[in-house]
Amino acid sequence: MPGIAVADTIVLNYNVDLSASNIYDTTQGQQYYAWYGYFGDVQVSVGDSVDMTVTFTNGRLQMSDDPVGGTWPPEWLTGWLLRASGEPDSYFTVANASMELFDLSGSLLQPLYLSTYSSGVRHLGPLYYGDYIAQGSSISFSGYRVTFNVTAMDDAPASFVSPLVYFVADDIEVAVPEPASLLLLGAGLGALGLAAWRRSKK
Repeated sequence: MPGIAVADTIVLNYNVDLSASNIYDTTQGQQYYAWYGYFGDVQVSVGDSVDMTVTFTNGRLQMSDDPVGGTWPPEWLTGWLLRASGEPDSYFTVANASMELFDLSGSLLQPLYLSTYSSGVRHLGPLYYGDYIAQGSSISFSGYRVTFNVTAMDDAPASFVSPLVYFVADDIEVAVPEPASLLLLGAGLGALGLAAWRRSKK
């Protein structure tokens, strides 16, 4: 089980494979990445602090802002935990929420910090929505860490089973590196081609 209860702090560590098949189009002309799985039940209650790390094991997620125009809010970055199947929507409030993007390429226009955030859905955690990426620019990252305190939640304690990986931007891409064997094969074929070309020029 990925959850380890230490006093009132719940530490969660998840490894997630990225896939371009999880990229969808919004009705506003943007794109979003959405994925969840099942990692075993973790009990969370009011008063708990959550420290969740999600590591992309096979690549990076890239978010881009269009050079012209765009939709408001232009970017959504979330640190959500998904409730167990069959559990109802639930009102919650989290406080002192912060988010770190791992191995960040590019820069954010503002820090990912919220004093409080409230919602009434089947997930728990903060939503950062706003202008985080400069117009015509992009960021990419290899995972994220989010921390927050649970200050209110209906039907507590509740079971959570997975991170809900959810990001929105004008354009979303998944950068998955090619297997090393294919890269070596390509390099070898390139060397053979170069040698043959040199021989033909003699």
